[in-house]
Amino acid sequence: MAINDMLMYWPGRIKFAYSHDERQLVHWKEGRRRCHTNAFGSVGSLHTIEPCRVSGVHSWPYPTMGSSSLAACHVALSMGFDEVLLIGCPLDDTGHFYDPPQVKSNFMNEAPTDIWTKAHLEYFKGRVTSQSGRSREILSQS
Repeated sequence: MAINDMLMYWPGRIKFAYSHDERQLVHWKEGRRRCHTNAFGSVGSLHTIEPCRVSGVHSWPYPTMGSSSLAACHVALSMGFDEVLLIGCPLDDTGHFYDPPQVKSNFMNEAPTDIWTKAHLEYFKGRVTSQSGRSREILSQS
């Protein structure tokens, strides 16, 4: 599952895509690099949280939790995935992969630690892990 604008850039097959912004999600799908679409086919189903005002985007009954990656974890588990591995979602202020090094993000504000910790302990229960950053620290707690 690709989250937000990553679905334009991921050099592989994408079966599912998620964003809080369902209108932008449709544009990101259409903006996917032609070489990726030619090699791996079109993007599969699009997902967001309720309310959804765009046809063709499946909506899930989750509240806005600040972080698209957090909501995407809930959606993936609800879709029946046994495990979720976050890659490129460090939840720190290092910026997006396409930003120059001096650009900082606001992920520390969008993804409060207490919300992630609660989801990890009460719902994810070890089924969600992360490769890097603050999300790895939170999701590796017992």
